[in-house]
Amino acid sequence: MVVFGKLTRSLRGALGRPAAPRDELQEVERRLQTVVEGAHGVIYIAELATEGSWIYVSPQIERILGFTAAEWIEDPGLWSRQIHPDDRDTVLAEERRLTTQLTPGQMHASEYRLLTRSGETRWVRDAATIVATGGGQLVWSGVLTDITEQRLTREELQASEERFRTVIETASDAFVGMDADGRIVEWNRKAEELFGWTRAEAIGRPLAETIVPEQYRAAHERGVEQFLRTGYGPVLDRALELSALRRDGREFPVELTIWSSPVGDVQRVSAFVRDVTERKALEAVTHRASHDPLTDLPNRVLFTDRVEHALARLSGASLESVAVLVLDLDDFKNVNDSLGHVAGDRLLIEVAARLRSCLRPGDTLARLSGDEFAILLEDLGALAGATTVAERIDRVFEEPIEIDAVEVFTRTSIGIAFGRGTTSPEELIADADAALYAAKSRGKGRYEVFEPRMREAVLSRRQLKDDLRRALERGELRVLYQPCVRLADSTIVGVEALLRWHHRERGVVQPLDFVPLAEEMGLIVPIGRWVLRHACEQAVEWAKKRPREEPLTMRVNISARQLQDALFVQDVAAIVADTGFPPERLVLALTERSLVEDHERVAPRLVELETIGVRLALDGFGTGHTSLSHLERSPIRILMVDTSFVRGLGRGGADATMARAVIQLAHTLGLEPIAEGVERADQIAPLRELGCEYAQGYHFSPPVAAVELEALLDEQTRARSGPRLAAG
Repeated sequence: MVVFGKLTRSLRGALGRPAAPRDELQEVERRLQTVVEGAHGVIYIAELATEGSWIYVSPQIERILGFTAAEWIEDPGLWSRQIHPDDRDTVLAEERRLTTQLTPGQMHASEYRLLTRSGETRWVRDAATIVATGGGQLVWSGVLTDITEQRLTREELQASEERFRTVIETASDAFVGMDADGRIVEWNRKAEELFGWTRAEAIGRPLAETIVPEQYRAAHERGVEQFLRTGYGPVLDRALELSALRRDGREFPVELTIWSSPVGDVQRVSAFVRDVTERKALEAVTHRASHDPLTDLPNRVLFTDRVEHALARLSGASLESVAVLVLDLDDFKNVNDSLGHVAGDRLLIEVAARLRSCLRPGDTLARLSGDEFAILLEDLGALAGATTVAERIDRVFEEPIEIDAVEVFTRTSIGIAFGRGTTSPEELIADADAALYAAKSRGKGRYEVFEPRMREAVLSRRQLKDDLRRALERGELRVLYQPCVRLADSTIVGVEALLRWHHRERGVVQPLDFVPLAEEMGLIVPIGRWVLRHACEQAVEWAKKRPREEPLTMRVNISARQLQDALFVQDVAAIVADTGFPPERLVLALTERSLVEDHERVAPRLVELETIGVRLALDGFGTGHTSLSHLERSPIRILMVDTSFVRGLGRGGADATMARAVIQLAHTLGLEPIAEGVERADQIAPLRELGCEYAQGYHFSPPVAAVELEALLDEQTRARSGPRLAAG
């Protein structure tokens, strides 16, 4: 196509122009030489014919292909022989076509390979225009440019793009690319599967409208704007967890790995998107297994694990560097029973929040069970660190917690234990629990630091609780009866049923030791039901044996927990109906605490009990916080005068004055007073003088078994003038 020669002479001859004056010609040649030598490619002029002669070829031909311009011009077939074999047929065919079809002024460019003198391959860009000479001859005027480096770069870029495309198309995650305008520019097959849009549908769409839920779009746009302002390169060092949107409108959780990069002068945002629905479900299951569902605090399992790791990190540190605090709410059961379980749950949530406010960010707060919480403190360095936290907790609960417009005052008892590297987490938690028990036994609303001797008390209490669960089925619980006499003639007119526990190993367990445990464990309701049935059955049996005798009343003590039980009134009605015991002969004695603490719920129950004929007595009046308004509004018919007031009768003093006041109050309110704890003969006359008709106590008889009480009744029948236990 192209032949090289002396440029000026060739041009002059080819174009048919007359020769210029010598000075002018030299100036033209100088200018042309400057242009040619400065050109990047090979400038040429060639005849318009297949393998036509080369009219001119610039010297750059030698730099590119290794042939001199003279060699190229002298051998018209050299160009066609140096075309790469794989390109030769195509290039020559294209030249033949162009020779016959192109017209003057048309430019054509093509890229092909030429072989150098040494056999190396060079890519060239051949750009030429057909021009007409002065004599009407058509020639090629063009530039042959070495584009080997550009071509290699382009091929490498193409290969890189192909590799990139292969990677993203075979990726297990969705790949999404977005330009600075927020429109989708990349979308792989996994993205099609994940979001439901084909690549053709997705490309060019606003990404926010395609996969971002509507409620998050404003935040998405602000985030992208800020993201692009940070510059090139990755700007996030972690994956983000967000919600994404499928084409069908369903939201699902995704994990997003995002980065920004320039493509030419355009900044793009790219991301791998992974569906984490299954992982989040598994995490939720794992979280539920290790956290309390109400407060979302770690549960006992997770807390124990964290204590274990904290102990393992000690490695010779101070013995006081790890502490566990176990605490619970004093009398929480009363709040739960009085306000209901929903309010109790809300109270626990608020308690958890207040406890968090007392701790450092690295401390662990857990809910072990019910109202029992635990705290792990690390890096304390001194005992005072743990006690300071305990004091802070005490202060934070000085303010009441409002639940449904009701102010609830609650306090905590706290046990503190310090761990060693050789201590097991279970032992450390148990030690803190032992200290908690010590705090509660010493008055509640306080903290105690663990001492080894506390373990024995906890173990004993734990064993006692285990034994109490089996006491009823083992037949270890018994009912004793203490007679109540009419002071006027010393006749037994009633009995009080008293629960006793004869432990098979410990012997007699005092009521003060096991009744609170029964209430705490929720056993007082079934045990109380058993006592009531047993007492009614016994009273019916005595009545059958003595049909002509004055029928006895049966007084049974009931706890606040029993009264709060929704089925209590039904249980009482069923027991008197099943046993045939007249309800009017049954007296249920409740404490002041039972009447006051949950009066709004207890009061209707008391009315229901009176409706079925049962009589009610208030036990220990004057020792608690019963107000006269509570007493007047309740269907109480009997007032038990506490032992502490009766004790001083016959000897003067404040006790006697109090006994007199209580008995007079009972008469004023139309209540029947019964004196408790009569132990001496000199107490009887003052009681008679005060108008107290009935009394009971060790002076008459201690609590005895049913068979012994029956013997007293038999003796009373034989001695019509009065039983042997009459006050002399």
